Amino acid sequence: MIMKALILSVLLSLTATPVYANTVTGQFMLVSERFWRDGDRCEGIRGYSDINSGTPIIVRDENNNIIANGELGIGILEDRVTCVYPIIAFELPKAKYYQFEIGKRDITYSREQLLKNGFKLELFLGG
Repeated sequence: MIMKALILSVLLSLTATPVYANTVTGQFMLVSERFWRDGDRCEGIRGYSDINSGTPIIVRDENNNIIANGELGIGILEDRVTCVYPIIAFELPKAKYYQFEIGKRDITYSREQLLKNGFKLELFLGG
């Protein structure tokens, strides 16, 4: 009886756990004078008002299916014209291509490109 319960427990944990390829990390850099500042913190304004702390990151695969979600962290002022948002780590399942939608913008990477960069994104806007 104990053996059956143990096998059932292992089977349930195997089927309930999604298989993820890698953890996405990185940063999104807004290079412009179009952001609001408060000490070391910053947020996009005017044409960049969609880029802020908590901006959703929606990831689609090659079939346009949503496969993951993430978000930008708190924007930190790096210098007079650069606001840096950390990409809060999130898991990506395997796909051939990944389209990252951040605010009103998107960029597509192949799986090979992400593997080459260790699933670390360095994204720039403006400048």
